[in-house]
Amino acid sequence: MTGWRSFARIEEKVVDDREYAFAPPNGFMTEVARHTLSWDDYYHVDPDRDLAIQLYAAVPLTPAYRGRSQSMRSNAAGQLLPWSCPPARRADLHAALSPSGLTFSSIDELSTAESVVGVIHSSMFVVEDGFTSIPMARDWDTFDQGGVRKIINALPVGMLPGSEAEADVLEHALNQVPNLALDPAEKFYGVQHDTPIGLPVNLAERRIIVERFHALAGPFDETPCEDVAADVQRKLSELCPSLARATVSFAAHHTDVYPMVRLALSWHPPLGLSSADAFLDVEFAVLQEFDRVLPRRAVPIPALALTERLTS
Repeated sequence: MTGWRSFARIEEKVVDDREYAFAPPNGFMTEVARHTLSWDDYYHVDPDRDLAIQLYAAVPLTPAYRGRSQSMRSNAAGQLLPWSCPPARRADLHAALSPSGLTFSSIDELSTAESVVGVIHSSMFVVEDGFTSIPMARDWDTFDQGGVRKIINALPVGMLPGSEAEADVLEHALNQVPNLALDPAEKFYGVQHDTPIGLPVNLAERRIIVERFHALAGPFDETPCEDVAADVQRKLSELCPSLARATVSFAAHHTDVYPMVRLALSWHPPLGLSSADAFLDVEFAVLQEFDRVLPRRAVPIPALALTERLTS
């Protein structure tokens, strides 16, 4: 018996769907580890090029993915507690939460002059430019009760200024988190482990993300980041017509592990090239621009961790 496989004919070639969509270019280590800051990111890393690559393809929504999506949302809901307090007491609220490792984030659209509305959450819960960290519940009781509520219930009554807000505040906050849609789309961009072996993959709709991460050793001026990203995008478009519609981002991310800076390029490869070949087609230009903006470091110093360490 052999495993199921799916093939497609592209021009005059017959290709294996999964290989064509998800096999990384030579030199990239396959699945170093699932990223500590995400449920979904699935990295292949090349320490020499100091790059990480993620390969996505459009796949139909499966019952397993729908179930996982619901579990993700339930876990995230337990890491948020909707809260409301008078604006004058906001500093007191932060001070009361800090010893428990919690913080409060306001939601401007829901707040008024009389009341600051938002969510209490762990400082590990980060939602920034799609870079999401959600602490996992460590046992079923915490999952069912909610990790943040469990901590708050253990505090002395009246210690926190304000009161719990309505449930719609929680729903609003959850809807801001990437990949936690209440009703997932019937088609989504998935990585290899999202695709059941043997089922066809939509090779016409793929996405490649190339990234470089560097830990920050000191202050980082974020003011020019958007201009830098726009400049990289313009130069790559000039060097490689296939990147004319690519997206570039350059930003600092203040995570619980490392403050880091991330340079990322995302584009849709042409149908006539496998994902690996599509990267090789633009590799020279990508490395030229990445090295100009965020130069490779010759020696991986622990305090100045590189892409390989930051994606494991």
